[in-house]
Amino acid sequence: MQWYLQKVFKQAISFSSFVVLITVLSLPASSMAREKLYVGRFEISPLLNLKETYTDNLFKTSDEEENDLITTLTPSLGVTLPVKRHVIKFDYMADIITYSEYNEHDTEDHLLKGLIDLQFQDKWNLKFGNDWVSSSTPPEFETDERKDFYHNTSFAKVSYRFADRYRIDTDYKHITKRFDRSYPEYRDKLDNFDRDDIGATIFYQAWAKTSILFEYVYTDIDNEDYDFASTDSESHTVYVGLAWKATAKLAGTIKGGFIGRDYEEAGEDETDFGYFADLSYDWAEDTTLFFSGAREILETSITAAEGSYGTNYISTSADISLEHRFTYKASSSFGVSYTQNDFSEEGTIGEKRKDDRYGVTAGLTYKLIKDWLIGNLKYDHTNNESNISIEDYKENQIMLNILLIL
Repeated sequence: MQWYLQKVFKQAISFSSFVVLITVLSLPASSMAREKLYVGRFEISPLLNLKETYTDNLFKTSDEEENDLITTLTPSLGVTLPVKRHVIKFDYMADIITYSEYNEHDTEDHLLKGLIDLQFQDKWNLKFGNDWVSSSTPPEFETDERKDFYHNTSFAKVSYRFADRYRIDTDYKHITKRFDRSYPEYRDKLDNFDRDDIGATIFYQAWAKTSILFEYVYTDIDNEDYDFASTDSESHTVYVGLAWKATAKLAGTIKGGFIGRDYEEAGEDETDFGYFADLSYDWAEDTTLFFSGAREILETSITAAEGSYGTNYISTSADISLEHRFTYKASSSFGVSYTQNDFSEEGTIGEKRKDDRYGVTAGLTYKLIKDWLIGNLKYDHTNNESNISIEDYKENQIMLNILLIL
């Protein structure tokens, strides 16, 4: 009975959203001049997003692929309070996900964010806040059960400018992940962890819009290992790089250097070269080129050494995309991506896993009514090639997205 009521409630929300969109479309364009919404001194930013996704390989399997149509309704609300030069902000977002065929996997995700941004004169900036997420693991096969968890990130950042050309940023994060239940017995809770990141970055403005950066980050991970050997670890990252201001033709950050991880008991220690890039380049007046990528040490989905593929892997990724704006209303995008995941241990299967994943994406975006109603049609193709045959898969997705900005 409870499941039936939840199903009816979700369908009612989807129908209501459709009615809202039709109502908005029926309004004359002259009445759609978008202005900021205020309640007293609070700026209110409500959004409603409706996405339909068709996939031809829902469970990402190497054979016997299953297709489905997935509806994702995403309401969100942002509340901002400016106080002189300071800002207090809260955001809430939910993803209400329903499957046409495999409705036993219907779920809801919730995100709640809070931020306090304090600006003191032109030298000191202090930011601190919290991000809380309630979600679940995606199903890997038809009879799989979602495993609910929450993920919480508390953070603080202090920035200080000095001697005209210098800025130093110090960061701290505490991340917690907890599963709600254990099945069988301990399996889910092997992915419970606490993580602390402490870092500092020094920027030197060498040119008008370009800075040289030096960065160090220390990470401590405390996994819940039960009676298995401890997979707790410490990591060190030392990067050198460049950062460009957003007003430059080339904007963003690129940095690289040393990455290393040392395990307490189980797990092989790793040292390697790492990098991070997030860049945009204004190729022409209406055309922008984007590049992002990273090389980093990541945890496997099961943090115990007894897991199928061990404790960690080195992930190397690169993503290049091009966005072209035909008019104020219409734009297109095209991109290609590559990711290599190289697992460092044999795990329980007795063989080191290595995946090469290729991706192609193309999309069209059109502003249906000024900045109020935006439509997007997107196609994604993914091909994952692995030396472990059961991890091979290909997937095609077609997504139709309607965003309503109130």
